[in-house]
Amino acid sequence: GVEVHEDYNEEKDIRTTVVKITTENGARTMGRPQGSYITIEAPGLSVHDEDYHREISLEIARHLQNVINLERELSILVVGLGNSAITADSLGPHVVENLHITRQMHRISGIIPGVMAQTGMETSEIIQGIVAETKPDIVIAIDALAARSTRRLNRTIQITNTGIQPGSGVGNHRCALDEKTVGVPVFAIGVPTVVDAATLTLDVLEDAGRP
Repeated sequence: GVEVHEDYNEEKDIRTTVVKITTENGARTMGRPQGSYITIEAPGLSVHDEDYHREISLEIARHLQNVINLERELSILVVGLGNSAITADSLGPHVVENLHITRQMHRISGIIPGVMAQTGMETSEIIQGIVAETKPDIVIAIDALAARSTRRLNRTIQITNTGIQPGSGVGNHRCALDEKTVGVPVFAIGVPTVVDAATLTLDVLEDAGRP
């Protein structure tokens, strides 16, 4: 019930892994909901290189087109998760701030719901209200993630069609944003921007030859 496809573009130094969980048994085995999980590893992503970043953008677009049916006109709500006042948690808000909002072709709208410490409300509650009022076809949630290795920081992009649980990467579990809670399909895009102290220590020891 689990399919894994890997691809490596040597010229662009981009490694892509696509995991598809297709059965309930596969979901139990993997400990994740059924759906597609795409990981794009691009070591050069952390370097200021606009041409390389454009290549990565095209790669992200290609995979989004594979998981989202864009054959018909859609109304898309983009949610920028995170706290814009904290650099490591500001990915989502910054993406929405730089988004090209349009009502042509695919209608794009964006919202930065903030975090519970700022609003006193669960993010899922805010998004549920917006979805109920504006009735988008899909939601795309963008968030900063916690990395399991310092080597993944700002070098990996993860895409899934199963939604996201804000705060789970740092142990601050909030209500999930998924089709069950929101009422429309939720796609998530995340980039690891933080790592815990234990992981950092282990990586330093390994680099020093002391695993």
